[in-house]
Amino acid sequence: MSVVDPQKGRDDLWVRQVARGVTSRLTFDDGNEMNPAWSPDGERIAYASDRSGSYRTYIRLASGAGGDDTVATIADNGPSGPTGWSPDGGTLAVRHLGSTQWDIWMMPLLPGAKPSLFLKTPFNEQWARISPDGRWVAYQSDQSGRDEVYVQAVSGAGGKWQISSAGGARPWWRRDGREIFYRASDQTLMAVPVSAGESFDAGTPSGCSGSRSSSRERRGSGGP
Repeated sequence: MSVVDPQKGRDDLWVRQVARGVTSRLTFDDGNEMNPAWSPDGERIAYASDRSGSYRTYIRLASGAGGDDTVATIADNGPSGPTGWSPDGGTLAVRHLGSTQWDIWMMPLLPGAKPSLFLKTPFNEQWARISPDGRWVAYQSDQSGRDEVYVQAVSGAGGKWQISSAGGARPWWRRDGREIFYRASDQTLMAVPVSAGESFDAGTPSGCSGSRSSSRERRGSGGP
């Protein structure tokens, strides 16, 4: 999780061991560190940091041992940050503030590999999450005039499906890929049953009991 240091006014990453009730600090840099994303094997954490002057994507061992690996940057050097991993741990989904709005890129983690553009339109597309089987991407877009959640094939081929019905943000796949969760406009946690394999189909969104939260989303282009 990202926690603001009240003395320095910057974000740092902390890891909470739920069973033990222990919280330990993971980053100690001068910049802001935020938007942590666990690797599928739980060994690494990808996150965004502005320590170099603009937000970039870094990877650190979850144990805190050693230093960081810097992930390849997008060509025009706008701010970017990770939003999710592929199930094999070989690719990061990244949101990047380009020449238009927020776009979605895929970053292979092989040495020398270059990022590839997944989705770029005149609208904001961000918070991409790759399905557990690696076939589909759930993401947030404001193409309708407000944020909604959509699903599209990883290949980019075919159409797209709108998942949310009255505003939605920050999608997340259930581990078995049979449900997508997202945050509604009133902060309610919503769930949508889906069938995702060779083809895709989605059911009707429903609210999760007791899910309303008073937390607010960090907005704007200052942090990814």
